[in-house]
Amino acid sequence: MNQRQTSINRRAFLAESTGALMGAALLGQWGLPSQAVASEASGAQGWSFVLLGDLHYDLWEHHDMDWVKREKPRSIRQIEGYVRVTTELYPHLGAEIRQVIAGTPNPVDYVINIGDFVQGLCGSYDLQMKQFEDALDWIRQSRWGAPYLMTIGNHDITGPGAREAYEDKILPYMSRQINQRLDSSNFIVEHRNAMFVFVDAYDRGRINPWLEEALRQRSAEHLFVIVHQPVVPYHGQAAWAVYGQPGQEEDRQKFLNMLGEHEAIVLSGHLHRYGLVRRHTQQGRFVELAMNSIIRSKDHEARRILKGVEHRPDMEMLEPDFSSDTDPTRGEHLRAERQAIDQFETGQLEGYGMVQVNGGKVSVDLYNGLGRRKWKTLDLTSILKARRPADAVHLARP
Repeated sequence: MNQRQTSINRRAFLAESTGALMGAALLGQWGLPSQAVASEASGAQGWSFVLLGDLHYDLWEHHDMDWVKREKPRSIRQIEGYVRVTTELYPHLGAEIRQVIAGTPNPVDYVINIGDFVQGLCGSYDLQMKQFEDALDWIRQSRWGAPYLMTIGNHDITGPGAREAYEDKILPYMSRQINQRLDSSNFIVEHRNAMFVFVDAYDRGRINPWLEEALRQRSAEHLFVIVHQPVVPYHGQAAWAVYGQPGQEEDRQKFLNMLGEHEAIVLSGHLHRYGLVRRHTQQGRFVELAMNSIIRSKDHEARRILKGVEHRPDMEMLEPDFSSDTDPTRGEHLRAERQAIDQFETGQLEGYGMVQVNGGKVSVDLYNGLGRRKWKTLDLTSILKARRPADAVHLARP
């Protein structure tokens, strides 16, 4: 019997657990819940959810260091940094989120992470299972009192056996959290007056047909699309966007049009930066908010904030030394995107968010470092709906 067979088999677990998932919907061809899971119909009462960016939870014992030195030697320094953050600061982060939840007037219904929950790079299936379990223990010990949900990040599935461990550990955990059977990293949760669509950015062949089918069933007022990679580039790594590679232009256009048609609020991460973008498409517009929760110091202050679309042509220079051999590609991508953007803000922010949903309005309080220090509040509905955001500057040509 191999290592994986000694663990709980994901599909066996889900089959055995079906009876315990009261009210869960059986998933059809596309992994979609039935409308019965749907939400509580009324969104009149205000409600909230916590938004976490990249975390990269990590401990030294999670790694086969011989494998890391052989296969990922450039990641050793990165691992060292994430282990420090995990041991020194994440106990405080978990406690603070609990306090913020307790002090929020509206009920806090979820804690949502936009991926890279863990560092990965463990070297084996068993070590990856241990990393996931230890990270989930941190959540349990934090006692947030709200279900934890996440989209899949590249680090969550990097290394031997990592995706299998994600399917065997994380999907069953989330299924139990929400009493809804999840057997795919692309999934939907419908709640109150909102539809949450969790997109696996690394399942490129399936994203568009799955999302098209999912949105065809939409009846909720608000649409949140949670995806690890940014949809719209807001920093130097332009090719790291969903469908951002050469040859994917047609798929990208279709993806953007679906988001625009449904006026989505996209929640993303991956770049370890704060970003706020409003993007126009042929079918409508959507807003993207990106977060980073790797808090490296308690007293972190937001810095290097660029606000206003006049900064769009300069995005190439935000990281002038990043992959210099790809500068022409990313420059072309950024120049192509910038004419469709009329709201732009980015900077170095380490923290978390509290999203407030009050009827037809969605806003988010952004917190800086630790200490419950609110940096700013964004009215995402106004940004999405406004004809011309206050800081927008129209650029007719580059």
